Amino acid sequence: MNVDERQREVDALCARVRGGGDAGALRAVADRLRGDARWDDLRYDLAGATVDAADFDGIVLDGGGRLLFTGARFTGVASFREARFGRCAVSFDRAVFAGGARVAFDRAVFDTFGVTFRGATVSGGLTFDGARVDRGRIPFDDAVLDGGRLSFAGATFTDGDVSFHRCLVIGTDIVFDGATSSGYGAGPTFDYATLDDGELSLRGVRVDGATISFRGARFIGPRVFLDGATFTGDAAVVAVDAVVEGGRTSFDGATFADESVLDLSFTALTGGRVDFTGTRFAGRLATFAHAEFKGSDVRFHDALFEAGEVSFADIYQHDGSVDFAGALFRGSQVRVSPMVYEAGTFDLSQPGDWSVPPRVDAPKHLGPPPEDED
Repeated sequence: MNVDERQREVDALCARVRGGGDAGALRAVADRLRGDARWDDLRYDLAGATVDAADFDGIVLDGGGRLLFTGARFTGVASFREARFGRCAVSFDRAVFAGGARVAFDRAVFDTFGVTFRGATVSGGLTFDGARVDRGRIPFDDAVLDGGRLSFAGATFTDGDVSFHRCLVIGTDIVFDGATSSGYGAGPTFDYATLDDGELSLRGVRVDGATISFRGARFIGPRVFLDGATFTGDAAVVAVDAVVEGGRTSFDGATFADESVLDLSFTALTGGRVDFTGTRFAGRLATFAHAEFKGSDVRFHDALFEAGEVSFADIYQHDGSVDFAGALFRGSQVRVSPMVYEAGTFDLSQPGDWSVPPRVDAPKHLGPPPEDED
């Protein structure tokens, strides 16, 4: 069969799937993407289809073809385990993963182009556990994640990333536990996203030269954990201009080494709790400059300040506490110049080690914060 004949056959199969979820036609589509490169240069248009069950395990798309689930609705179990997405375009843009859906991309490989989920709605389960993203990109930009679960546990990102720019995340658990990220452009990134309740877990992630970004994000009561994470090379965690309202954020036992950067400058913390218990600061820079602490409980208990610069320059504090009980000041150049409104504590009175004491400027009591005008 020549390419035109093969495309006509694929078009007929896809039309049957779109017309009524024909399970046999869907199996035939998947079979053509397994083991025979002659079929992976075609266009598979399943846009708008309803998918109750599908087995795409082990498919290969590396011949310049396109697989389109744009606007499709997933209601049951679908599997793309160990699939390889290379030289292709794959779209789940504006797809709906309903509450009962369980869709798996576990151990799949995303090479060069990746898979897009822009504007998707996820209420079910979506897993990429053990997946490998090599120069690929998986954008969930502008998606709505509402009450489901999204997991990249144990995934590997090498010059590849997953982005959640401008996402609305409501009561959803997002898991990156044990993932590794290295190279230029690697994420994940949550710039300008809104996370309302739920849990974001990056426990034990290893980041080397990559950036995890929350620039301009808004957190409304979620639980965010980076416990035991390791940042090396010129890795960075950036949350400039982020707003945190309640909830809990934890870097307990995390390590910042080499030329790594933690940038929480201009971040606004209102209520809730932020933990750096046992965190090791040995990177190039950790900065909280110009951050606002409003009724938050921020703890650096037993933290190790070993190297690099740590800046609390020109922070604004109103109520709440910042506590360094048991902290070990052994090498970092720590600068503290808190600007306190009415109340609150910035307590350096009980360190565990004062070998290299912080530079502490006298606080500036500015009086009560200005009231908002009607």
